[in-house]
Amino acid sequence: DLKPLIAGLPARAANGNVLAMVTGIAEYAELPSVSFADRSAQSFADLVQRQYGITPANLVLLTNQDATGVRWMGRLQTLARRATENDRLIVYYAGHGAPTPSGKTTILVPQDSSANIPEDSPFRLSEVYKILLSSRAKQILVVLDTCFSGRTDDNSLIFKDVAPVSITTQSGISPPADPRMTVLTGGGPNDFANALRPRGH
Repeated sequence: DLKPLIAGLPARAANGNVLAMVTGIAEYAELPSVSFADRSAQSFADLVQRQYGITPANLVLLTNQDATGVRWMGRLQTLARRATENDRLIVYYAGHGAPTPSGKTTILVPQDSSANIPEDSPFRLSEVYKILLSSRAKQILVVLDTCFSGRTDDNSLIFKDVAPVSITTQSGISPPADPRMTVLTGGGPNDFANALRPRGH
């Protein structure tokens, strides 16, 4: 398990110049679950606290029912506004990712999403990137622990009438060209991100 491995890492001194928002949605209100997403988010939060010395006031952790669309977007915007030119900003998301109905861009799926999604969803990755790049942070790290297939473990679609991932463009995942931002993803637009069940992540 990751917990003892993370606990064994040397803890950095408190650093007020690192802000982080960590989200893990395993249980959705109306959509299929994402196994262990909440557990992975907690492990990531523990990791960045030890590795970067993030203080409790600078860490936002949202899991399951706490990660509603309004709350998630509000916390993201607040964190982006708080960041100064001396700060590093870290955003982690584990949960469903999906293409929009046209299949031309991708979204992160809040906990209270319904079975239909508008093309202009505010949770499009392009909008998330725009919010983060509006901050003054000197460095932005985005970790997307999700696939963008919009499918569940049994290969059914999480949204009705959503185009398959095969026509999702790479630009739907890639961030704008900005030297401040680095994005790590669990896979590309045609990949699946699966649970490692023996390890519970």
